[in-house]
Amino acid sequence: MLFSIFLLLFFMQTVFSTMLIFYGTPGASIDCTSASTTSWDSCIDNCEANSTCFLAYSSPQISCYYCGYGQFPDITYSTDEITYTLALKTDNSTVCKPEFLEYLEANNFDPLKLCPSPWLRVIRNDTVLCGVQIASTTPYTEKLASDYCLNNLVDSVLIGFADQAETDLWVIPNNKARVNQSMLLALRRNDAGGDFLWTDPWITATWDIDWDVGHPKSGYNCASMQFTTGLIQSENCTSTACSNSRCCYAALCGQLMK
Repeated sequence: MLFSIFLLLFFMQTVFSTMLIFYGTPGASIDCTSASTTSWDSCIDNCEANSTCFLAYSSPQISCYYCGYGQFPDITYSTDEITYTLALKTDNSTVCKPEFLEYLEANNFDPLKLCPSPWLRVIRNDTVLCGVQIASTTPYTEKLASDYCLNNLVDSVLIGFADQAETDLWVIPNNKARVNQSMLLALRRNDAGGDFLWTDPWITATWDIDWDVGHPKSGYNCASMQFTTGLIQSENCTSTACSNSRCCYAALCGQLMK
């Protein structure tokens, strides 16, 4: 199975990375650097110790090559030990530890999957989603946003945030272009005066929502997140009018990672 993997560099601090060891063949477009080593172990060691190395690979004809960020190729995964052997870092790290080497079982390639750009990977316990912000030149209503997710992005629905860490993925602080904009979410109340509940099918627990001052408002039964603050505000589900002069020019769609 062939996956195109796109790299998203979110990690600015030094952490211990995991090297995933598996079999496969690099794509023809690969443009990597030959390393001066004669063994597979030392090939992995070179990549482990190099903060710019993302992938090391070897074959009976090639002693060691490694690829930097931005050069990662398509890979055809295999269970055949005769093909190339590859070692893949799970994040952008300056160091790995030997105990962080992990050999993938046959056909167990889920740890290698990433969401294609500009989608972001969202991990919720045993569920892995890909989420994307959809933008519009006119404000969204809940129906317009839901219909867009469903009809324009295959297998997608309007989603929300399972916790504050997820909220922080989408905040864009100090962005003047977004100061009067917000992103519509899968959060609503069905009864006047009732509690807001997530309609995101993959959120299984409630958490304390960080509401903006004066929210939620009576009669405003949908919700959005302000881009520059991360605060949640209530919205009129059927109106494109702006709440507190902030318009929903975006919405959040998501789908299960394939």
